[in-house]
Amino acid sequence: MKIASWNINGIRARKDALRAWIIRNQPDMLVLQEVKAAEEDIPHEVVGLEQYRKFWNGSSVRKGYSGIGILMRDSASADNSVWEIPPFDLENRTGVLHTPLFSLIGTLSAAWRECGALPQKA
Repeated sequence: MKIASWNINGIRARKDALRAWIIRNQPDMLVLQEVKAAEEDIPHEVVGLEQYRKFWNGSSVRKGYSGIGILMRDSASADNSVWEIPPFDLENRTGVLHTPLFSLIGTLSAAWRECGALPQKA
């Protein structure tokens, strides 16, 4: 099984590159971080990939901010896979895809600059 991860940093800006990469590399599962789009704003170039099921935790809290997606090839999927957005995820940074054999977690941790300045040594 080929599992890939890509910090896409804006799916709308990279839709053509993403589609070309998926077609060329044919991953079984692809985790996307920093989608920066609500589910309804995911470009057709990505949504229209017929061989993949798509799961999104898009930018619903703040437009154009964070967001996670997982694409799972139909041949790698089971019909009873379950998409979970954990209750602790308040900023669209985590999604968990539960399959009969394993769970795949897609997450985006906050950058240090988003957490505030680190204390200076005296």
